[in-house]
Amino acid sequence: MNNTSNPLKSQKGFTLTEVMVVLAMIAIMVSIAIPNIVEWMPRIRVNSCARELASEMHLARMTAVRENNNYLIQFNAGNNTYTIIDDDNNNNVQDGAETSRTINISVSCLGIGYGSAGNPDGVLNENPIVNISYNTIANTVSFASRGIINENGAVYLIPANDIAPGRRDRMRAVSTTVAGRIRVWSYDANRNSWN
Repeated sequence: MNNTSNPLKSQKGFTLTEVMVVLAMIAIMVSIAIPNIVEWMPRIRVNSCARELASEMHLARMTAVRENNNYLIQFNAGNNTYTIIDDDNNNNVQDGAETSRTINISVSCLGIGYGSAGNPDGVLNENPIVNISYNTIANTVSFASRGIINENGAVYLIPANDIAPGRRDRMRAVSTTVAGRIRVWSYDANRNSWN
């Protein structure tokens, strides 16, 4: 009597039909999820960009206090950049020997730029159509060695695709106060307010 069993019958696994059904279910779930992910990406990017800018502002403020000299952040809306300047002689102007670092938000925050959609009130009751509300000649905010900031102001960020259709729900702002407070705001289109 032969006690060996058929090796093909003893193997465990899935049938081709079972594998095809599972793959079809995965394809359906992915096709439902992709449009939502595509919709969320600009919001994720603008949130990230606003937090990154606020972090750079906090770092400039802390470094100004630590080094006992001014730090400047100069915004250039035309190029979608900001430059962080170590103002060693505290004259609020970048001189030849002072070090700086320029960040291009079009590169670091893909699809995000300075701007706003429509004409809501700004976070500091100014007009955010100006994109950058610092009143200095060169759109510059100065962080002094005592931790104070030269003026109240805000920088507005928005996904580039939201400007033309006037979509406001993904606008973000980073504001500063003379007391040294730095805050990230998001626009609530339903309430027509910043929070």
